Amino acid sequence: MAPRRKGILQTGGDGSHWARMGWKFMRGSIIVFTILAFLGSSAAIIGGGGMRFNGTLVTGWWGVWAVTAGGAAVGFLFGLIGLLIFKTLATASKG
Repeated sequence: MAPRRKGILQTGGDGSHWARMGWKFMRGSIIVFTILAFLGSSAAIIGGGGMRFNGTLVTGWWGVWAVTAGGAAVGFLFGLIGLLIFKTLATASKG
């Protein structure tokens, strides 16, 4: 009989490692998306332009914060998907 290989999902544990990784992934994705949105919208303002929302031109700091809030919302949704994946891994590793 061949020896058992250890895979990425160790059974017999409580799955807390994957649950912690899920929350870290969610927090990290919100932070990264918020920073990228802020930098991108700031560059648009510095370049002399603005951001368009449904045909309406938004300029100034109002536009920067609107895009930053949108980026944070998208980061939350992206992180939520990752959190669900890591929660599934935690459930699967409980064995």
